[in-house]
Amino acid sequence: MPVSEPIPVPLFDYIGIPHFQRWMNGGKFDDGQLSKSQKDIRDFYKSLLNFTLNSDALMGKFKEIQRINRNEAKRYGPGIYSYVRWTAKEKLIVVVNFSWSTTSDFELKVPEEVIKTWDLKDGFYPIKDQLCGSVAHLKVTDGKGIIELSVKPSESFIFNFEKNKTLSSLKGFCFLFSYRLFSIWANRDNFYRYFNFTFYKFNVVF
Repeated sequence: MPVSEPIPVPLFDYIGIPHFQRWMNGGKFDDGQLSKSQKDIRDFYKSLLNFTLNSDALMGKFKEIQRINRNEAKRYGPGIYSYVRWTAKEKLIVVVNFSWSTTSDFELKVPEEVIKTWDLKDGFYPIKDQLCGSVAHLKVTDGKGIIELSVKPSESFIFNFEKNKTLSSLKGFCFLFSYRLFSIWANRDNFYRYFNFTFYKFNVVF
């Protein structure tokens, strides 16, 4: 059948495929001519693909935590989606921002059912993003978990943690204190208001 209108051609499908040529770098195949943004994209997908090859939990049990966060978490952006996957060896908390324009700052809720299934005691648990290496903390209080997050447009996190790694009460307090100071230092009105903050009660696993 004849084509009545021009068909859009993907970027890499014309003669020379220049971006691929930059990666080839004159036969060195070392991405030497790629821009920083191109290298960042390549590194991201390299980390993602390697993780999917080695992760045990990605083929394990699944539970969405979208509903509780959509209903209860303040500032949980409309583009955010979250769920958990786990096996006996590995536990993952996945958060994705499908918005390309909105940053979401919120406290992700990990429901009591998940905390009980994972057999987590009250305390602070360091969790590490498997894509970019950043570290956050899961705080469990009265059998319910929260994670303070700031998720940029199109950003994703795959948090992994080991339940036997916890912070002491002093370290947990110092971490939260330092984190909040750093987060609000740029706004001095908020900085001074911070010292009127009523501190949380800490029930921490030693």
